[in-house]
Amino acid sequence: MSDNTTFSEITALCEKLTSIPAVSGSEELFAHEIEKAVFEYTSFFDKCQKLPCGGLIFTHSCRKEEAPVLLFDAHLDTVGFVVTELLCGGFVRVRPVGGVDKRLLFASEVEIHGAQDVKGVFVSTPPHLAKKDGDKLPDISDIYIDTGLSDQKLAELVRIGDTCSFAYSMRRHLNDVISSRSMDDRICAVAILLAAKMMEMANKDLGCDVIFSFSSAEEVNGTGGEVLGKLMCDGAVVLDVNFGRDKDIHEKESYVLGDGCGVSYSCTTSRALTDALVSCAKKADVPLHTLVEAKHTGTNAHYLSNAHLGTPCAVLSIPEKYMHSAYESVNLADVLACARLLCAFADEFPTIAQDMEQKRKVSLCGEVTA
Repeated sequence: MSDNTTFSEITALCEKLTSIPAVSGSEELFAHEIEKAVFEYTSFFDKCQKLPCGGLIFTHSCRKEEAPVLLFDAHLDTVGFVVTELLCGGFVRVRPVGGVDKRLLFASEVEIHGAQDVKGVFVSTPPHLAKKDGDKLPDISDIYIDTGLSDQKLAELVRIGDTCSFAYSMRRHLNDVISSRSMDDRICAVAILLAAKMMEMANKDLGCDVIFSFSSAEEVNGTGGEVLGKLMCDGAVVLDVNFGRDKDIHEKESYVLGDGCGVSYSCTTSRALTDALVSCAKKADVPLHTLVEAKHTGTNAHYLSNAHLGTPCAVLSIPEKYMHSAYESVNLADVLACARLLCAFADEFPTIAQDMEQKRKVSLCGEVTA
């Protein structure tokens, strides 16, 4: 399969996944659509479990006794808005869900997910009518969405508590860049599913069970990551987007789109598992950048490594520009590189897990404990 064919496949899968809205708190409403999309794309997974918190867990069993369990996690939820008030004239007031930059909102198109999807646009005051109050921006709660509906029709279709997301629009640009809403974190789910399909097509005889978690609530409180701790996996690779290089972002905190994926060293990640991921990348000739996020990676690794008895975590990321916007942008080559690395890591994980377990049994004085 050529890169061009793979890139077209990645684009099509990304288009399908990003078209499904799931603002934090509404994941369970769209779980069936996600499940259907996954099983239509690959038969690598044996089953799917829907969690009460809204997340999904897909499992592949290697059918070997006492096999180690490897978790790949990408969060299902996205940033967005929630309806707080219906106003006269077809206007709607909302509040943000997750980190939304209000500088991006004026004249932005949105979709309110009510009885049916309702399109609208954030009201932008024309410059010649704006009050002379400097460059101060109003709070999001003071910016309205214009739906163009009558009051009666608006009340029929939208109610307080409905979620709202950026309007869907998938674009493919020059230099293998694609952009859409919800790339954070659907693009990492695409990488995991591409890896699953690669392993399926190669008919790999894995020595570990593989779990793919489409976790919930990462953008707001991380409860979906905490729940995963109860799975007691032997290791987890948490996938999320990170900052693509831009003129206002320091090079030590970002990396260039198209130059590969990134791995993070942090106090919340397992150094042994992270080192193993770096080693796999070198063996598989996958470009990998190293980032230092000393205290907090801003991912589910923070919650997963601290939940229950703690799960050893590594963080793998895909660089993205314009995060938490309607035009989050990534490079297809980075997605492919990420998928290749996940395949290589899953193949070597039984040995990696065994080495980690052996080191855990070694006491501080160098003796092996019972």
